[in-house]
Amino acid sequence: MNKRRVGDIFSDKLIIPSVKKLKYLNEALKSSAPVLYLSNVHIGNLKSISETCHKKSKFVFVHTNLIGGFKADHTGIKLLKNFFRVDGLFSTNPQTISLAKKEGLYAVQRFFFMDSMSTDFALESLRSSNPDACELLPSPLALKVKKKIKSVNPDIPLLAAGYIDNRKFVEKIFEAGLDGLTTSSKDLWP
Repeated sequence: MNKRRVGDIFSDKLIIPSVKKLKYLNEALKSSAPVLYLSNVHIGNLKSISETCHKKSKFVFVHTNLIGGFKADHTGIKLLKNFFRVDGLFSTNPQTISLAKKEGLYAVQRFFFMDSMSTDFALESLRSSNPDACELLPSPLALKVKKKIKSVNPDIPLLAAGYIDNRKFVEKIFEAGLDGLTTSSKDLWP
């Protein structure tokens, strides 16, 4: 798929299906979401899954730590783009984010918030890695740290993740000004 501007993908009120089990892939492909997040996939079937998603005009994002048989080094990132044909990735690792960006992949940096130290780490990491978007976990804390993240990069799209299991909470996320979310709850997929 052609590289589009970040704003074209991470638009307002984006709900990204997080496909944890391949048996739900067809349901995700039928959704109106422009992006599918393959949050648990094996390197052996990634290429065929990516091709299937592209045939349905879906962007394919993977979680580099959850690809069985994969290492997120320079060679691995090149393979994700050139052989497996993914469009982007999610990672907690700032070096992986930087490698992905150099290779022309979309890069979403995941931040886990537990305390003030993890928040400080996230802010420092964001300054150096320059991701296309951030995924903030867990979602209840995403609502609290949004302003701090935006103070470092006011234009970065923010996605909430974790513990999103009902429409009322989805509305709360969007009312708080986050740009989107990832969820494995199939009944919340668009």
